Order: sequence, then structure tokens, then C-alpha cells
Amino acid sequence: MLAASTSQLLGSGNRSHSLCQAFRRRCRTAIAILRLPPKGHFVLPRDFKACPGCDSPRRRSAIQMSSTNSGEAQREPSSFAKVQLATAADAIDRIVNKVMDEMIISESVAVLTGDESETKLDGAIRDVLVQEAESLDDTFLAMLMRYTKATKDNGQEQLAQVLARIYELTIEFVTSKMPPELRLLQQLSEEPDTAERDRVLRMAVSGEEGDLPGCDLETLARTSNRMVEDMEARQIVPDRTLLVRVCLVREETRKLAMELKGIDSPEVAKFSSVVPARVSHFIKELMPVNESSRRMALLEKVFRGDWEGAAPPAQETRKERINRAKFKNPDDEAPDVVRPGALLSALLRLQIGMEQDKEKLEANKKKLSRVAEIRHEAVHVMKKVAFG
Repeated sequence: MLAASTSQLLGSGNRSHSLCQAFRRRCRTAIAILRLPPKGHFVLPRDFKACPGCDSPRRRSAIQMSSTNSGEAQREPSSFAKVQLATAADAIDRIVNKVMDEMIISESVAVLTGDESETKLDGAIRDVLVQEAESLDDTFLAMLMRYTKATKDNGQEQLAQVLARIYELTIEFVTSKMPPELRLLQQLSEEPDTAERDRVLRMAVSGEEGDLPGCDLETLARTSNRMVEDMEARQIVPDRTLLVRVCLVREETRKLAMELKGIDSPEVAKFSSVVPARVSHFIKELMPVNESSRRMALLEKVFRGDWEGAAPPAQETRKERINRAKFKNPDDEAPDVVRPGALLSALLRLQIGMEQDKEKLEANKKKLSRVAEIRHEAVHVMKKVAFG
């Protein structure tokens, strides 16, 4: 359709022949930038294989692609998780193809008008992102990141650069739509320096003037905790590094709340009322370990990948079974594993409980000291996992 319209606009004769040749050269240039066939669709790198257990040919699942770096166990995705991954993959296909179309149209217009200025890739991407706003979730971002790495490893540098730019502008687009607490949370989770995170956090919650998004401490604590719990409630964590970074921000928010308002502040006790059995079992195994280096090694194992350990499977209560029966997607339930957010909340809950039990405070002094040590070590390990 585009070719027919262009042919009609160009007319006939020598001028039309030369313009057609120029148009084709420009189309080839645009297509070469994206490494896409002129009449085809977005071609994925050869190393994207079919999902195990999936009937249709799909890319490797996000959990498989990330397992090499994250150390997370390669778990068979549930049917709902497969749908999420397939939906994200289709969204990437659409976005890249639409960007290509936008660039080709811009190039054809440039030929007709004699405007030799370069095609604006950023403008094309931004226009397409507005159209695809509903598809821009964390699964999409995680898969886009994996696509970018795979295309780069496959020697497709130009396509990798375009995908990387799509990722950057997606972050920019999503951020612009965020409420202040989410923008602050994103800014803090991207800052590798501990002192700078502390400075930004204190400025934001104090309401000082500046370009920082203002946010009260309770809202930030509630938002970061909800995000951690939502990510850990999934069978597959799309971005393990992001989970650890948000966990880190949440713990630093809790630390500031305890400093400013004490241990009874509502910002501190933002966690689930039930401690998972496997998390409790892991803490019991960790408490008797005297060597700090060994405890930190075990904590790092949990932060880098789901820990199952030797604990028996969690027993469901009648209420939990009823609630599970109401789920629309029961296959997407969180696995019975230890994850960093639940572990840190359980440790904090244990510490608060022992500190508030005045009658047993002296008897629990040694245990309380060990829990505080483990929490401190956990934050140290999180910084290492989050920012290297």
C-alpha cells in the first residue's frame, strides 16, 4: 500500500525514476538501521528457542534467558506466565515494526519534499509508545532487555542500539505518567551510591524545594512494600535485580522511619501478617550460624535466586484454599520459596516482636542481637547484588 501510494505521488519519466531510486536507497537505509526485511516482520535472533512445553514456536522464556546471570532456578513457566511472556513478545514485535514503518514513511516524505534531514528515530519511537501504552509493563521491559542483549551477542549491533533506545524511551514515557512516590522510588532504585540515596530520600520526605518529586514517608513505604509484594507474588520474577533494588529502597525507608519516628511508626510495620513457613525455616537455619561470611553467602544465594531448602511444603489453611479457588489464574501462584522481600519483612517483624516483649527482653538479648546482625548483613548483600 505504501509502495503504490509512493509510486502515484512520484509520477513518471526520468525524474520519477531518479526519485524512485532515491526512495529505494532511503528505504534500504532505514531498514538497514533496524536490520529488518523490507516486507517482513521483526526477525528475532536465532538463539530464541521455543518455550519448553509450549505448542507454538515462541522465544525462550524470560526466566530461562535470565537464569545464566541471576542464578535463579529454571522453573517451567505456568500457562498464565507463558501468556504474559507471549504477550510481551508480541508487543515488542508490534513496536519495532511500527517504528520501522514510521521511519520509512518519514524517509519517503523527505524524498518528496527534498528535505535531506535525518529520520528522527526518537520521535518515531515516542509516537509508537503512546499507541502501545497498555503493553508497557515490567514483563515487557524485562523481555526487551533480554532481546537487546541477545541481538548484541548475535552481532546485530545496530538493531541492539535501536532496542536499547526503545527501552530507554519506554522508561522515560512510563516515568512521566507516574505519581510522585513511584517517580521517587524509581530514582532511588537507580542510584548506586548509598549516601546519595539517603540525601535524596531525606530531601524528598522533608518537602524541600527542588526538582525532586515530593513524597511523604508513609506513602513511599506503602508503595515500595506493595511493589515488592506484587513482584514476589508471581511465579516468575521478571527482573530479579529490580526486585532487590526496590527491596533495598524499602529497607532504607524503614530505617529512616525508625530514626525519625521510632520502632512504632506505621511506616516500619508494612508487611504481611503471615510469615511463610519456608521463610521461617530459613531464618531458623540462619540463626545458629556464627560466621558472618557464611551467613552472607546464604543470604546472597536467596537474593540471587529462589531458595527452596529442606523445609516441608507450606500447609494451606481452609481460608487459603477457598481464596485460591477464587483466583482466575491459579497456575500463576507464587512458588513455595524464600524471596528477599518476605525474608527482610520477617526479620524485621521478629526484631520488633522481641523488642516489644519487655518481660523477655533480657532473655532474648542474644537472639535480638543476632537478628539485628542478619538484617544489617542482608542490606549489605542487597547493595552488592543490586549494583555490583
